Amino acid sequence: METGEFNPSGNGMRSVIRGCRPLIDGGSPQISLGCRETQQVAANYGPIVGLTPAGLAPVLQSGRYFRARASMPAGATWSNMQGIDDIDARPAGGQ
Repeated sequence: METGEFNPSGNGMRSVIRGCRPLIDGGSPQISLGCRETQQVAANYGPIVGLTPAGLAPVLQSGRYFRARASMPAGATWSNMQGIDDIDARPAGGQ
């Protein structure tokens, strides 16, 4: 599953995302965060990470536009993937 693209600052400014929580009802999801600076270039994805015991994905990416990709290991038991929540985003430099 991959989310649509979003800009956490809401005004086209750069952000740093340090974590997010996938909305998936089971299994052991793996999360990768993609980012890009402009709409004219392809998104670059960071490393694939698992979840902490608190259910957060400790991703770390800096950019202007983001999307999250979630995958499940073969044979995992789950029934519903909705997206991501609890995005830990901070303003970044470089307007």
